[in-house]
Amino acid sequence: MPDLMNKEKQRRNELSYKESTCFTDECYTIFKKYIRQHQALIAYCEKLEEVFNWIILEQVLMFSLLICLDGYQVLLSDAPIRIRLIFSFHIGGCLCQLLMFTYSCDCIIHESMGVSIAAYRAPWPLLSMTTSGRMMQKDLTLVIMRSSVPCCLTGKGFFIVSLETYTNVISTAASYFALLKQRDVS
Repeated sequence: MPDLMNKEKQRRNELSYKESTCFTDECYTIFKKYIRQHQALIAYCEKLEEVFNWIILEQVLMFSLLICLDGYQVLLSDAPIRIRLIFSFHIGGCLCQLLMFTYSCDCIIHESMGVSIAAYRAPWPLLSMTTSGRMMQKDLTLVIMRSSVPCCLTGKGFFIVSLETYTNVISTAASYFALLKQRDVS
């Protein structure tokens, strides 16, 4: 009887090993598909950067200048109220456009950095140490290392566009406005 129980236990262990090996192979196959998709998204972001970097630089500089000059027109000129309202609405429009623009770029940064967290939280320690399991762990390490460098859009390489850029533009416009106000007072 104990011999029969040992054979049954051995058969279950073999079945469990085959199932875990199949599970590991399936996981690795799916993981390779995700790696190819991740590589395609990285290439897409690089292409976006290549196409739009000049436009981004011009947009951010133009918004900064417009916000500054509109602020000057609203607060310092002797123009009628309706002209001031027009410039106030224009400032609001510029701020909204810049916010939408920088928010979408900021989302790219955060989502690309989230890949490493998601890869690390995957159940990779539960996989069996077959060839596929070892390859998956090695590839996971590479994915985590690569995704620690976020995908981002820049203004021709001068600055990374994010929500921090939005606050910097507002700060810069306020500085320019203060400079114009100081010059106007003198």
